Amino acid sequence: MKGNSYIMMVRQVTIDPHDGKQVAEVVMTLVNNICPNDQFKKFIEVVKRDHRTNQQTFMKLVGMFIIEYAKTEHYDARNEAAVKLCQKIIDKVPPENMSLPLV
Repeated sequence: MKGNSYIMMVRQVTIDPHDGKQVAEVVMTLVNNICPNDQFKKFIEVVKRDHRTNQQTFMKLVGMFIIEYAKTEHYDARNEAAVKLCQKIIDKVPPENMSLPLV
């Protein structure tokens, strides 16, 4: 089965957790394969139950992504809504107010 072989493949991936590019590639592969909203909700619930420092660090990553993605000049129908949402967020919450400390 394709799903089971994919699960096995993901479990065999070895990455350097200090290499942002490697981490991003694995995360984006996983995100691409948990498309149903119910799976996103499960992901969110796990993050919400994780260590609070990890939650804060995750939100720091999300905030940094929003700030950078709002600067996207070239987009198409596949990511237009995401870019515009990030731009709206930045209009309401300036980047300097999105900084989160590591506690």
